[in-house]
Amino acid sequence: MKIMEAFLIGITFILSPALTLSQVTRYLDEQGTDTDSARAIYVVMYLDKLSKSYYLNPKRIRYEETQADDGLVTRTQYYRTGQIMAVGSVKNGRPARSVKSFYENGKPQGELEFEHFELTRVSIVRVINYWDSIGNKIIDNGNGQCTCVLNPFENATVAENGKIVNQLKEGEWTANTAIYSYRETYENGQLQRGTLNYRGESFDYNVIEESAQPAGGMEALYAHVGRVMKYPVKARRQGIQGRVIVQFVVQKDGTLTDTHVINGIGGGCDEEAIRAIMSSPKWKPGKQRGRPVKQRYMLPIQFRLG
Repeated sequence: MKIMEAFLIGITFILSPALTLSQVTRYLDEQGTDTDSARAIYVVMYLDKLSKSYYLNPKRIRYEETQADDGLVTRTQYYRTGQIMAVGSVKNGRPARSVKSFYENGKPQGELEFEHFELTRVSIVRVINYWDSIGNKIIDNGNGQCTCVLNPFENATVAENGKIVNQLKEGEWTANTAIYSYRETYENGQLQRGTLNYRGESFDYNVIEESAQPAGGMEALYAHVGRVMKYPVKARRQGIQGRVIVQFVVQKDGTLTDTHVINGIGGGCDEEAIRAIMSSPKWKPGKQRGRPVKQRYMLPIQFRLG
């Protein structure tokens, strides 16, 4: 499913807390899937911990970020018309803490709060207040029946239907699009179970998002890379050392593809880093609502002379 694939493939996992990039630019289509510059609908530029995105043809700001605190940044997202779509905190590309969203006519849409549990990638959204597009309040102080967009920073926003009790999802929630539909059950904001129907195929799940993982976990992957990687003779002779950043895609079957270096140091180190990563066993693929999806990663490989 292209839209759901885009949700995960648009999330770039950098497997080192200290890693920063000088600059990375990605060209994306309407659903957030990587493409070339000629077919791109918008572009995203990453600079250190911040990013900025532009719509193309004509070029207009899509979102911009500024540094906040506690590892957070503040993102302001815009409609193509230039009207503000949402403003709030972001961590690792995902909404965190408070987010305010707006309709394209400028009226307030939602006041939301997000809480993340990084180890399990579980998120809880609290709906404080929510209005329909003509200004009627449908969620008042955390209670009411909602037809709400609760993913204001994602590539493809989806309206969900259900009940909010004490700011949290409760009971049965549904969503229907031209491509897929799902039905989920919540207790105190926690997902209990869900079923996705995509083009007649059904998937059951109890977590919304599962990140792709290497066989045996990240420690096993780094141990494998350390075993198989050889310091290139040319790099050793020339005293080349440093960090190579390799980007790749984990496919739905766990194979690694589209591998290339986005920050290299030369001397054969770039090619050796790719070779070492590509020799790793198949990964466990990422999943979105129980369905395997593609997922993009960036992995830093350190070359250091002894």
